[in-house]
Amino acid sequence: MNIQQAPAGITDEEWIAKYRAAIDAVPIEQSRWVKLRALLDDACRVVFANVTRAINKWKHPMSLRRAVLDAKVVSAQPRLSTISREEADGVFGR
Repeated sequence: MNIQQAPAGITDEEWIAKYRAAIDAVPIEQSRWVKLRALLDDACRVVFANVTRAINKWKHPMSLRRAVLDAKVVSAQPRLSTISREEADGVFGR
């Protein structure tokens, strides 16, 4: 078995400190593909939000108009009046 070990003069704490310093020193640079994909994702999100907002503005007045028309239809229908039992007896001659 080939096991890699730290050099004999370096303790674990020193090796960990050097490893962490190396990780912090070298920033990981994103590839062009990742940058392009992030840019396209952001653009699609903005376009989708604007289209959704435009559709909602277009649909909302339509539903309001429909509600107003429905209210007019309901109010245009004659209401059935309710009469008491005594009134009904007087009208129908019981």
